[in-house]
Amino acid sequence: MEMLRRRKVPAVADHGRVLPWVDLADAGRAVALAVERGRPGRAYNIVDDTPTGFGAHIRAVAEAYGTPKPMGAPAWLMRPFPYAHRMVTTSMRVSHARAGAELGWAPGHADCAEGLRALAGSRPVDLP
Repeated sequence: MEMLRRRKVPAVADHGRVLPWVDLADAGRAVALAVERGRPGRAYNIVDDTPTGFGAHIRAVAEAYGTPKPMGAPAWLMRPFPYAHRMVTTSMRVSHARAGAELGWAPGHADCAEGLRALAGSRPVDLP
């Protein structure tokens, strides 16, 4: 939060790239359901309904917590930071259809922005 408040986390343009997101409570609920109802050897994707790019996610965090709007930056600027560069240039679209059909699981929040707003409203964040 401090880095967002000081505008030190850029929001790189996603250019159609998306990543799967999920609320940790939803992920925990999915694990419990997989233990109780899952088929041995099956893998289940546990994600929300709306894949969002990393830049959009950073903007959603800033909006939910009322920090200044992050500055934009080109993806190439992240090359000296391999992990960050990989995050902003990766696209991974997955579905939770199998988890829904076999486990009865569905995300508690349709997208990460909704989940972040709920999280921001339930937990104070110390922003000096």
